[in-house]
Amino acid sequence: MHREHGEISLPGIPATPLRQGARQLAARLIHARGFGSVELVHELIRRTLERVAEDQEIRTADEAEALLLKAAVQWLRSAGPEAARALGGVTPQACGELALRLSQEETPGREERGVQTQHLLYLCAHPAVTPEGQHALLLRLGMWLPPAVVARLLGTGAGSIPLRIRRAARRLRAVRRPTLTLDADGAQELSSRTIAVLELLWSILRYAAPFRQGDRRLFDVLTAEALAFARVLADARSPGSSEAHALLAYWHLGRARRARAAPPSDENPERSMRDGLTHLRAAELGGGTSRFIWLARLQEVYLLAPNSDELDWRRLTQLYERLLPLDGGEAASEPLGE
Repeated sequence: MHREHGEISLPGIPATPLRQGARQLAARLIHARGFGSVELVHELIRRTLERVAEDQEIRTADEAEALLLKAAVQWLRSAGPEAARALGGVTPQACGELALRLSQEETPGREERGVQTQHLLYLCAHPAVTPEGQHALLLRLGMWLPPAVVARLLGTGAGSIPLRIRRAARRLRAVRRPTLTLDADGAQELSSRTIAVLELLWSILRYAAPFRQGDRRLFDVLTAEALAFARVLADARSPGSSEAHALLAYWHLGRARRARAAPPSDENPERSMRDGLTHLRAAELGGGTSRFIWLARLQEVYLLAPNSDELDWRRLTQLYERLLPLDGGEAASEPLGE
């Protein structure tokens, strides 16, 4: 395993700053070039990651992005026809133009990065893409996990992951308007797309759950990435952001519940409960109605009761009745939070 600034990265999985830098660059390129450029962006960053040594001093995602950007420009300029073939038949002239454009772009600010990340997430959860393609896009383009790890999570062969990316890319190219306008005119579409992203993140958290007791590092990577994306959507304060608060509330309250049930724990259940309740109130103020808010309220009832004898069974029954049509009761059986 490779150790970088106190962090141990999983075999074959780049350490956090490098993965985050790759995600930032992917989001930046897709935002600039449109959803139809998925395959090109994926291949460009994949090739660039191969050229960046992981033992370099990389402390932050911004440093990693700058390093990857520099490597991408160098590769595009020097590889010529080879780069063109690798990027799916793009002409050498187009490679040169892309290199020039990348070298002249200014580093985006924090707010712009948030918008770019939103676009990346909406791409991954685009309704034109099959669920299999959505998971492959999020785990590869969003989290930059290697195909072998993605295949392990999805229960398929590693060779099928690039194929799923290509199929998703073809579907996105065929969409008349694959990008999404982040303004009031598209509020309804934006809200529904945000919920689609949250459902995708939810499924990633459920993929991660079995690794809690086994491959703990993989569990940590998956949950950290999924929750980071949820926070981006919650901080956006756009239609659907209340549902992101609800998902975060459910996670933190579930985490507090687990920590209380199985002490001693490295976690602080009181802090997790405080964070969860803060997100829950934000979700309620925003008018959240998805299953995540009902799941979070369930965890709140369990946590506020001093013991099982003092549970508010009437309230629990009401919440389960609201949740069953949305969820079937499956997700309420056990909190996903650590």
